[in-house]
Amino acid sequence: MNEKVLSDIDLALKEFGTNIREKETEAEQNAKKIFSKRTYICSRCGKRIDPNEFLGKCIYNACENPICGTCWLSGKRFCKSHFETLTKKYQTGIMENLKDVIKNYPEILEKRFRELGFPDWTPNEYFKNVKMKVEKSRIQTRFIFYKTKFLLWKKTKIQIIIKPLTNKDAESEINFIKNVFGEESPFTMALFISKNVDKTTMEIFENFSDNKFYVFLQDVATGKVFFNKNMKPAPYLYSWLSIDQKPKMFMDIISEFSERISGRKVISVKDLAERLGIGEKNAEKLLKNCDFLEHIERTDSFILKERV
Repeated sequence: MNEKVLSDIDLALKEFGTNIREKETEAEQNAKKIFSKRTYICSRCGKRIDPNEFLGKCIYNACENPICGTCWLSGKRFCKSHFETLTKKYQTGIMENLKDVIKNYPEILEKRFRELGFPDWTPNEYFKNVKMKVEKSRIQTRFIFYKTKFLLWKKTKIQIIIKPLTNKDAESEINFIKNVFGEESPFTMALFISKNVDKTTMEIFENFSDNKFYVFLQDVATGKVFFNKNMKPAPYLYSWLSIDQKPKMFMDIISEFSERISGRKVISVKDLAERLGIGEKNAEKLLKNCDFLEHIERTDSFILKERV
């Protein structure tokens, strides 16, 4: 997938400001006077223009290059030369901004963690009161969320790796991160960041499957994210990696999945297992460990406690 290319209207607004209709009208009127006597070549697409065809001309300052009716009606307002010049002028600035986003993404995410809280769940476990350690290198940033007990005991609950996608062989990059970090934590999420995602790379991320190692690809040019949509927890886990979404705490997820019965929110082991695509034993363990839930005796259901 290529970076978003600015349209003629986008370029015109950037170059001339908000009032471009006046330039369009002027171009249409002048085109009738200038190009009414003989056949011309469209300066945008290169096709021959019949004198009787509706046409316009390039709106860039004093340029009088003709534009055929087909190109004009499809929104093209510049000749090929001026379109390429303006695209280079403004698109370069956009790409530089995207480079800054990629470079600063880990810092933005770290700030969000400190302001909005740390992850408190994986598809295998619910936990509270974790601490965060940040390891930064030239290649990637690693967020480690762990629990401590006594002075020396420390157990990692979840780790998050943020890394620009620098290699065209995305599968090799995924395997590299997995081999280096994947065995150190019970659960890992890796977010790769790029501004130029092609179809092959997109498909690699959409087909990758590992229940202990979730991978995501963020295209900062389009705002799209790619991951295996068959892994049901993935959209909820991604909320911890996004700089735009509100992170999904486990209580938020339980509240979303619950059914309201007699005014109270209730969730069953079976419902959670189906919604997250996990086994019922695992779902039961998750629910039993939640201090914000109360088990309903002789059932597989739990009530969300009223907030005081």
